[in-house]
Amino acid sequence: MKKVLLITVGLLLSIGMQAQDTAPNSTQGWIGGTGGFNAGGIKDENDDTKSVSTFKYNVGPSFGYMLDNDMAVGINMLFYADNSILNDSMKSETAQTGFTFQPFFRYYFAVNTNFKFYGDFSVGFGQGTTTYSDITGITKESKNGKFNAGITAGAQYWFNSNWSMASSIGLLGYSQYTSNVGEKDSAGNSLEKVTSDFGLNATFSTLNFSFFHHF
Repeated sequence: MKKVLLITVGLLLSIGMQAQDTAPNSTQGWIGGTGGFNAGGIKDENDDTKSVSTFKYNVGPSFGYMLDNDMAVGINMLFYADNSILNDSMKSETAQTGFTFQPFFRYYFAVNTNFKFYGDFSVGFGQGTTTYSDITGITKESKNGKFNAGITAGAQYWFNSNWSMASSIGLLGYSQYTSNVGEKDSAGNSLEKVTSDFGLNATFSTLNFSFFHHF
């Protein structure tokens, strides 16, 4: 993974060093799209029926506005899906789908006029649905909620004054996940369960690519 990231940054940096002065005006806004995906799983060498295959992606529009040459604010609207399939006799599958709103503050570190590194601080919140199914046709659904806050690092390259692309990866963050939202048992007790975590998470699952039109 480190080699891939170094090669990607190196190529963008090389292009940026040779670019002409075509970067956008500092007061420009932008509209674009952001997306990322990850496929993987867990392999149990002792019991293959416990192995899990996973696939997840997120995609959605992004809006932003340059406050000056170094700072910007914006919002990402992400639609996501996260599937995991257990390699047991029932082929149990858990699928999560939903959306998040993610306002952010961005600070740029310029290498030259066209190529800049940046850091984002963002807060995201959203909701979705968790669906369980297996080969017997049984399906169970429940609602879930998400909250996260964190720091993202990225690099952005302007092809000209109207178009740019960026690549980013999550670094440090906090996330909270609430399952069984609004559900209660027969006695009226809440079945909601809240889990949270905090830490470094610079993996392919947090790698995203974006294209922007500046106006």
